[in-house]
Amino acid sequence: MIIDRLVILFIKLSVIEKLLLIIKEKTLKQDYLNKKKLILKQIMNLGNFLDSYFIKIKQGEVFFEIQQPVKIYNDSRIKRYVKLLQNPKK
Repeated sequence: MIIDRLVILFIKLSVIEKLLLIIKEKTLKQDYLNKKKLILKQIMNLGNFLDSYFIKIKQGEVFFEIQQPVKIYNDSRIKRYVKLLQNPKK
């Protein structure tokens, strides 16, 4: 879950960095510079938490439950239904 959240934050950061290259309005640019700072802070905080979590796992103080993956999109039997959900008019 932590890695998933980090991935989302890095995707947002990437988009914001690209937008900052082309935004012309001063106030809008400042808003997105502030968003970038916030995302960087969140990444740093999550990274620090993850580091401490790994240490606690190594020391046997906490654990992480390995869950069985549940996949649906690679199931050929369901592909036509997934397509129906994506395009309900057909």
